[in-house]
Amino acid sequence: MGDQVPFDNLGEREWQKQLRLQKEAGYRGSRYPRFSIEPVPYERNRLAGAGMTDEVRALRRQWVKDQLLSPNEPVHVPALQQKNIFRRTLAKPWDIIFRAVKPFLGDHLTARGRSIIPKIAACIGVGYVAWYQLKYHHNDWTKADGWYLYYGKPIIVRGREPIPQKQDDDFCDRDFKSRTALHNVKTSSME
Repeated sequence: MGDQVPFDNLGEREWQKQLRLQKEAGYRGSRYPRFSIEPVPYERNRLAGAGMTDEVRALRRQWVKDQLLSPNEPVHVPALQQKNIFRRTLAKPWDIIFRAVKPFLGDHLTARGRSIIPKIAACIGVGYVAWYQLKYHHNDWTKADGWYLYYGKPIIVRGREPIPQKQDDDFCDRDFKSRTALHNVKTSSME
């Protein structure tokens, strides 16, 4: 009996105790470790020894019945979902639409669609606005604001035509030289 591993009060070996303490260190969201209220959770425990007594069997039967939800559950209480006025305003049209299609789609598809479709619609809307701004409101010589669009230079390869040489006054031209309006305009009446 000289090589026996010492047990503590719970009847576990030292490595099991360390593993248990390591798991409990992960439960630090609360002061107390998580625990299961399920009576006799493992099948092996239910069958071991003399089996379950009538009291334990009744307790287990009641626990299994308690796991079944009634048709009225889960209960949706709008007052528990606190949202500010802006979120409520933006969500109202989507709530109306998905409340109307809920009988056809069912609870699961309606909940999924309610969470995904508004996000997709917002991304498409932002994409359309960005495309419109980039296409029709780019920066040129006629205005001080707008988007600056830069394009990469072509790769110089032997056999292709060379890149056109820029003039000295081409710096920050902003398409002034390629304009189609306001040619040959006199800037003063004195000549």
